Order: sequence, then C-alpha cells, then structure tokens
Amino acid sequence: MPPIISIVGKSKAGKTTLIERLVGELKSRGYQVATIKHAPEGVTFDEPGKDSWRHIQAGSDVTAICSSNEIVV
Repeated sequence: MPPIISIVGKSKAGKTTLIERLVGELKSRGYQVATIKHAPEGVTFDEPGKDSWRHIQAGSDVTAICSSNEIVV
C-alpha cells in the first residue's frame, strides 16, 4: 500500500501552503502524488486561486475534491 499523508487543521492555518510545499518536495524526489480536498460547502474545481487549482499548480499528478454529495477528479 502506498504511503498516505493527511493534513488537517482549522481554516486559514496554512494547510494548502504546506501541501503545495510537500507536493513539490515529493515530486522533486520522484514520487507520484495525488491530493484529495474535502469541500464541505460544495465543489469548485480548478478555479485559479482555489485549493484544487493550487494543488495542481504545485504538481499533483491527480487532484480530487469531495463534498457530501459530489466527487470531482
């Protein structure tokens, strides 16, 4: 089973910034990286500035967003 890292915290705590840096570092070491973003208020995918967009820009090979009624990959 591949390693799984979970980043959890309050809003505006720096989770996405940490994920961007972690994705970049893991990619520079040759790892394949996927990210999953929980969206409690609905899904907005790949919109500039949004977390999913930032994950993709950081180099994530696959990015998904999950809400209570929707999953977007």
